[in-house]
Amino acid sequence: VNLTGTTSFDINVTSTNGVAGQWAVGVLDNNGNGAFMTSTVVTGNTVGSVSFLTSGGNWTTSAGFDWSQVIEVSLNFTKYNTGAAAPSFSFDSFTAVGAVPAPGAAALVGMAGLIAARRRKA
Repeated sequence: VNLTGTTSFDINVTSTNGVAGQWAVGVLDNNGNGAFMTSTVVTGNTVGSVSFLTSGGNWTTSAGFDWSQVIEVSLNFTKYNTGAAAPSFSFDSFTAVGAVPAPGAAALVGMAGLIAARRRKA
């Protein structure tokens, strides 16, 4: 999947409980190179959108990582404080924001529009 141009990964958290948990995102490309988001701590009953910006100091990217050749995106939620009750969570969406469609997909959409316009004229 081509995720070039992705500005963030967004998750819509519908519920959490426990004291705190950590979200982490991992991305793997076709050549085995990775990009890994360092943990973002969610505390208490945090709900709503949580964003992981794809640029900035929170990502560790291996040499040669290619956003245009992504084969896996993983989301992890783990216990943050070893003395606290284990947290739990639920979410209803996980979205790559700002991703640019592959050129082939864009061409198909354009051709479909041309065909539909041509049919309307006939």
